[in-house]
Amino acid sequence: MTRLVPGALLLLVLGLAIPGCQGIRDRVAPPAPAPGPASVEIPTEAPPIVPEAPPAPTPSELLATGERHLAAGLYVEAEAAFLSFLEHREEVGSLEIERALWSLALVHLVPESPLRDRERALALLTEVEAGESDPVAALKVRWIRSVLDEVDTLRREATERQALLNQLVETVEQLRRIDLNRRPTVPPPPPPRRDTLPNLNP
Repeated sequence: MTRLVPGALLLLVLGLAIPGCQGIRDRVAPPAPAPGPASVEIPTEAPPIVPEAPPAPTPSELLATGERHLAAGLYVEAEAAFLSFLEHREEVGSLEIERALWSLALVHLVPESPLRDRERALALLTEVEAGESDPVAALKVRWIRSVLDEVDTLRREATERQALLNQLVETVEQLRRIDLNRRPTVPPPPPPRRDTLPNLNP
């Protein structure tokens, strides 16, 4: 057997150890890359705050609002409030319904109202009269009907009298024209002469 010198033995050990170390080095995971610069988050705009819708008015509030508008002469607004109230018939009492019908009829009866409509008002008053909650309201309806009938009678009589007056005026005018046509045409007397002395004898 060949005897190895210490130097050759050292080289042999190193030759066997270096490939093993290379494999270990290959199996070690590479170090993680250094982190880059921190990203800056751009703040996004906050969503707009949507205000909550106000709660819908109650039927009692609608009735009170309509009556205030009616007293102030705001007839269009009053009608809108009363009609909205009547959409809740199942939720309110019959007395409140008759109040709304009565007030809505006034919206269509008041002379200065732009919504004046006699037929619509009479239809609403008929509903009030048919109600049983307020007997006094039925008496008011009958009284209003009598007043309206009386106004109709006076208006009809005034129209008839005006027509009769127009006919009389036309008849008088026709008679005047006939009288002028029958009247003979007489020439006017000649003017007095300047050289004629006036008659001084009585």
